Amino acid sequence: MRTMISPPSWEFERHRRGSIRWYPFDTLMFNGLSSAGSTRSLASPIVSLYSGASTATPQSRGCESVERKQGAATSDIWTGLDGGNYWSRAHHITCFCGAGTSSITPIGGRFYYGIFLELWNLTNGLPPLPATPIRPVVLLRYARNGLLEASPDERFELVTAVGDGVTASLVTRLTGVPGPISDLSASARTQRFEIFYEPGQYVEAYIDGILGARVTSPIPDPTNVPVSTQNLAGIGTWLEASNSGNEARADFHSFMLEGYRD
Repeated sequence: MRTMISPPSWEFERHRRGSIRWYPFDTLMFNGLSSAGSTRSLASPIVSLYSGASTATPQSRGCESVERKQGAATSDIWTGLDGGNYWSRAHHITCFCGAGTSSITPIGGRFYYGIFLELWNLTNGLPPLPATPIRPVVLLRYARNGLLEASPDERFELVTAVGDGVTASLVTRLTGVPGPISDLSASARTQRFEIFYEPGQYVEAYIDGILGARVTSPIPDPTNVPVSTQNLAGIGTWLEASNSGNEARADFHSFMLEGYRD
């Protein structure tokens, strides 16, 4: 009598083939963008990022914590037997995020915080977003205009780009999701930001488990291979075209990244 063997469950395959990382534990990730006067602080499980106060008008600045592609190709955790690499792998990224005490006055300035798989250059995501980025971009961010504006337009945005330096980037406003809820406009609490990336197919953005945007083009080029020491997935807070003295703070916890390879 032949014994029938069931295929492994998806949960088994997920752990066998996946690279699953949880942050923070008791240490900070690598520094990404570090504007003068910016700080990172850890009170586990909370990581707080502070942009530092703007010193000119207008000025863009920010603070990021990131994963980084390290050293030689032999240490590249995304390379598999199929020859694929970072952007040819499915990714899932999630984090609880919330606004801290911040200040931005209305001169066309913007306050952001969020999660990302990569930003528009090798080392940081300093605003503004380039029209045709030279690096792939998947960024889910909270965005708000100056706090003193009559209609500050608090919102969530999904930013995507191919990363070929030719194709235009896209900013998609999320719809049908809770909030935004922040201590800038309502009772203070975090919201769960979530990105699903399927190579060559789509990027989806969720807030508190609700789908707010699905983009099929432009999305990252699956053949793009990050170079050594390049900044990849992470968290950040940013000011764009801020007034002197403006500042941005955001809090993050339970940051999780999953990637899959053969």
